[in-house]
Amino acid sequence: MKIKSKKKHWTERSIRDYLFRIVADFITQLETKMESLPISQDEYAKKLGVTKGRVSQLLNHPGNFKLENIIKYARALGMKVSVIAYDDNDPQNTRGPINSEIFKMCWEQSGKPRDFWAFEDINKQAEVAANLTINVIHVNVGVPFYLPISIGQITGWNFENVSTYYVEKTVSTQIEIKDQDQLEWIQ
Repeated sequence: MKIKSKKKHWTERSIRDYLFRIVADFITQLETKMESLPISQDEYAKKLGVTKGRVSQLLNHPGNFKLENIIKYARALGMKVSVIAYDDNDPQNTRGPINSEIFKMCWEQSGKPRDFWAFEDINKQAEVAANLTINVIHVNVGVPFYLPISIGQITGWNFENVSTYYVEKTVSTQIEIKDQDQLEWIQ
């Protein structure tokens, strides 16, 4: 019995094909940044110190890039470069490389951590934020309302241990709960 192997992704044909895919992702990022700035190919060429024709060639027929040039082209647009090696449980490369935009989106959605410590801080903040709420209190003119003393303490209002408070105008305030302890204190 013959076991059929999975078909390999086109980038597995050669290192040049694999490189082309990675460079094509990079060129897409450059073009997206150029559109968002906006900056023309002519202006980009001036920043790089090359001709407009060279920029056109770079964007339309990337070819073989040196890491040095990748950094140069990215920095000319105010971008940075990071080389990422990863294991996606696809050692036979049946699915090809993961698009670099996926890594960028994940980094952005993680709060753009600069190092592992920042990543830990962001995770702690996200954990706290997931358990918190923002409360808005609206009070009608001249109508008594009940407000727990702890919320008065958070807002800075002085209720002097009363549970009913009369107001002469409409009050609308937003209370931002900043950590889990503060939320538990209100409840």
